[in-house]
Order: sequence, then C-alpha cells, then structure tokens
Amino acid sequence: MISSLRQRILLWAALPTAVILAAFSAYDYVTASRPATLAYDQALLSTALAISPYVVREGGRSHLNLPAAVEDALRTDGFDRLYFSVRTLDGSWIAGDRALLPDGVAVDDSPAYIDATYRGQAVRLAIVQLPTAAGELMFVVGETRNKREAMKHELVRSLVATNLLLIAAVGVAVLLGVRRGLQPLAVLRAQLMARSHLDLRPLAANDTPAELRPILDEINSLLGRLASALATQNRFVANAAHQLRTPLAGLKTQLELALDQPMPPAAAGMVRQAREATDRIARMANQLLALARAEPGAMAGAMESMDLAEVIGELVDASVHAALDRDVDLGFELAAARVEGDATLLRELATNLIDNAVRYCGRGGHVTVRSYVESGHAVLEVEDDGPGIPPEERERVLERFYRLDDAPGPGSGLGLAIVKEIAAMHRAELRLGSGSGGRGLRATVRFA
Repeated sequence: MISSLRQRILLWAALPTAVILAAFSAYDYVTASRPATLAYDQALLSTALAISPYVVREGGRSHLNLPAAVEDALRTDGFDRLYFSVRTLDGSWIAGDRALLPDGVAVDDSPAYIDATYRGQAVRLAIVQLPTAAGELMFVVGETRNKREAMKHELVRSLVATNLLLIAAVGVAVLLGVRRGLQPLAVLRAQLMARSHLDLRPLAANDTPAELRPILDEINSLLGRLASALATQNRFVANAAHQLRTPLAGLKTQLELALDQPMPPAAAGMVRQAREATDRIARMANQLLALARAEPGAMAGAMESMDLAEVIGELVDASVHAALDRDVDLGFELAAARVEGDATLLRELATNLIDNAVRYCGRGGHVTVRSYVESGHAVLEVEDDGPGIPPEERERVLERFYRLDDAPGPGSGLGLAIVKEIAAMHRAELRLGSGSGGRGLRATVRFA
C-alpha cells in the first residue's frame, strides 16, 4: 500500500498519461504508415502499367512479349521479390505466375489491393484492369513485404523513442509540479519541527493553499485547546501550592515554638518528626510551584539576556549554609556565560541541581558548581563525588516522582524533573554522566 502522498499523486498522474500516450502512439502509427503503404501500392500499380505495353495478340492468342532482362529487373530490387500475372477479365491465365491470384478472389474495383500468401511468403497484391493491344486485361502484381515490414519497424522505433522522450519530459514536469505543489506541506512540517513542546502558538497561515487551510485551522484549534488545558492545570497547581505554603509556614512556626516548651522526651520526639514532615511537605509545595512555572505555556515573562555566573552567585549564601549543615565541601568555579532566559526559572534550575548534589553526595563529600562557555555555548555544571546514579537509571530519574530504591534521606523525586522542564523551556540540553575519575555524578546543562 502506497503511504506517500507524492507517490499517490504521481501514480494517478502516470496511469492516465501512459494510457493517453499509448492511444496517441497507435494513432500516430496508423497515420504515419498509411502514406508509406499507399506509396508502395502505387509502385505496384506502376509496375503493372510498365508491363501492359508488352502484351500482344498474335495468331488469335494473347501473350506477353517481355524481354528476359526486363523481367529480371522487375522481379527483384534487392529487398523484395516481385511477381506478376496477366489474365483475361474472366480469370484465364495468359502469362506470368499462374497461382499468384488466390482462387475465389472477386475483384470489384480497379485498382484493388489485397494481402495474400504466395510460395509461403506474405505478399501484397495490386489488381488492375488495363487496356492493351490484346484488349482489356487483368494485371496482378505482387511483392513480398520486406520493405513494408522494415518501414513499420523503423516507424515503431521512431515513435517509441519519441514517446519515451515525451514521457520522460512529462514525468519531469509532473515531478517538479508535484514537488512545487506540495511545498506548503514542507513549510508546515518545518514550522512544526522548529518548535519545542513548549511552543503552543498558532501556526502562521500566510500563503496557505485553500486545501490546507482547514487542516491548519484544526491544528491551531487543537493547539489552542491544549494551551488552555495546560494553563488551567498550571493555575490549579500554582494555586494549590500557594494555598499550602501559608498554613504550612504557620504549622512549622507553631511546631518550633512547641519544641521550646518543656515536654516529655517522647512528646518532643513526635513534635520534631512532625516538623520534619512539615518541612518535606513545604519543600514539595515549593517544587510543585516551580514545576507549574516550568510547564509548557507557563513562561512568566519575556526572555532576557543575563550572565549565568551572576544568577548562580545569588544562590551562594543559601547553598553554602545547606552544605555546611551536611558537612559537604561546596565550591564554585564561575566564569561569565551569557544566556537568554528567565532569571527566576534559571535560579530554580541551579538550586535543584545544587540541592540534589549536596543532599546525596554524603557527609564529607565534595560538590563543585561551574559556569563557562564552550564552543560558543553557555554551560552550567554541577559535579559531586558521591555514589552517583547508575547509567541505566539516568533517564528514569528525570521522570516526575521517580526515586532510586536506595536513595538516602527524604525526597519527592521532583528535583531533576524540574531541571529537565526548565532546561527544555530554555532550549538547553540536560545530560547526566559520571564525575571525575568515574565517581559521583556530573549534571551538565548546555544552552543553545
């Protein structure tokens, strides 16, 4: 089954074209061969006229007084063999080839031309009545068909060659026409390929053919519905996260105040567990809010040019304190690297990468944050010397809510998913690989 639209159009154009060309070839053959056939028939008639003066009547009998040299010249021309017969009007033979005229052949017109077989060969016969010195006689002149068949073969070859050239020319013209006609589809495909999953703007309808306009309208309608659905989802997540943050902050404050009050050790332990759970819930709410901002269609503002080193530098203080609490050596190697992006989302991206590295590299570990330019592309890199992530798991940890089975400490599995979404929004590529010496994890974000 043909699945290509171009192939279908070419096939439906080629089939009728081939039929038309075949019909015209047959017509051309008949039209071109008729004059040649008439010319050869006229030559047979001329031969009969040349013979007629040699018929004489002597002693009450008619006979042909044709010199042998003349007869030999008439009978062959190097291509065909010629035969002749002279008869009375009632069919009685006088001279020449007696059996040349088939029995039972009735001749109503003069001249008449018929196809016959003589001496096992196909011949063309011309039958004509001519006045002679012996009276009105019938002359039958026959010739083998070598010249005629050669003429037909040459004519067929000429027509086939001409029509093949015509078919090739028509094929090229149709191919170019189809390619030109399908160009709007290629433009539409290029528009779609140039977009990320974040770009849900309507497709441009400039110079779109009328046949494609309904399809384009439906695509734009679908994009609009999808953008509306995503916006509704983002608003719900954002509103839910905002609504959770205030009571969670109040609950955390109350739990901290409660810990300052004298209470039995068992009660104090339960209050501390409640505060830790509240911290986890608050962090998840913040991550959900960040994820909502990173969803397709949720870009808060226009992209602006900024220095990646400055964006990361704003996170140094908070990141260093978190690292000290976990006995992690956190270092920064920041070089200027200009990017186009949303500062809030880029800070969230860097925060999640640094927080993940600090959380999971283990006590006494080392984390290094770098920014630099490589081959004209800005790069953010966070490397640690912790246990790392197995290569077979590196794609899965980018999924939402997925955590390694042996991952230490609490977590929601949203950190790297947020990084992936924000990177995609900025047309950046996130790669997870092994750290220096094959140990730990190196997360690299390479901007376009």
